[in-house]
Amino acid sequence: QYYVSFQVAGDRFITMDKLRANNIFSGEISPDIVAIYDNEYVVAGFDPALNNDYAAMSIGVAQFNNEENITVKAQKFIIFNPDRKNMAITTLVEKVAKVCELYKIDMLMVDASGQQADRAYLLYATLKKNGINTLLVPYDYGGKNKGYMFRYFEDSIFDQTFILPEERYMKVDETYAEFVDELLYMKKTLSPSGVIQYKAPNGAMFFDDGVCAMAQLNYVTYYVNRNTGKVVDFGDNIKYKLRLHKYGNGTKKRNRASSYF
Repeated sequence: QYYVSFQVAGDRFITMDKLRANNIFSGEISPDIVAIYDNEYVVAGFDPALNNDYAAMSIGVAQFNNEENITVKAQKFIIFNPDRKNMAITTLVEKVAKVCELYKIDMLMVDASGQQADRAYLLYATLKKNGINTLLVPYDYGGKNKGYMFRYFEDSIFDQTFILPEERYMKVDETYAEFVDELLYMKKTLSPSGVIQYKAPNGAMFFDDGVCAMAQLNYVTYYVNRNTGKVVDFGDNIKYKLRLHKYGNGTKKRNRASSYF
């Protein structure tokens, strides 16, 4: 577990040198995100954010190399609230649902910690209301769960199974550049009780929406595969089981969409 060592990176989650050394910048940004084979899935991570955050989503393709080894290529980066103004949650979830339909997203992981659970439920209801066949995977960051997700993210970077678009795209896609900036200033610190914490630095200009969305994008397929049959319970008799899920049949092209919605 090379990257988990504090002797390697101090309180930095990752550095640009390490990303380059592991050839992480080898993918591309494409208007079409397609899962062609049966072992591929169009997946996404969404951080619904609180007031004054910008609400971020990352989309890509996850491919099983074998039963446990999964490569995830991030291909799309979206900011829903670029001005960081108060946005009605109903407006936000409608925008996310539109993206799920546009890209025929198979599985979407969403932060369901604390009050975010209400937003996750509203997103589930909106997807159902609009007949959008995306499997919603709520994930509670509580306890050690956030740490599990980010340690898997670190391992994926070390193992070269998480791929970002080439660096040249940052010059023409400011949303992608923002996500990479967040990744580089993300901190990994050790609490007084010995718990490893992953968070943005203190300060009004630092955010972790984008990096959390990427971590979720990277984690969702692995998590669902390891937790097949786990029951998601939103209450009011709304329950369903996690399973590897396809939006629909065929390899229909996905449409081009803006980085802002």
